[in-house]
Amino acid sequence: MIIKEHWRLKRLGLDTQFVSLCTQFLLSID
Repeated sequence: MIIKEHWRLKRLGLDTQFVSLCTQFLLSID
């Protein structure tokens, strides 16, 4: 159960990092 929660937080962190990278990419195109 605890491992599952940890994985969810880890996954959330990766998603956030991905979104920020996409944002930087889009801004650099403009």
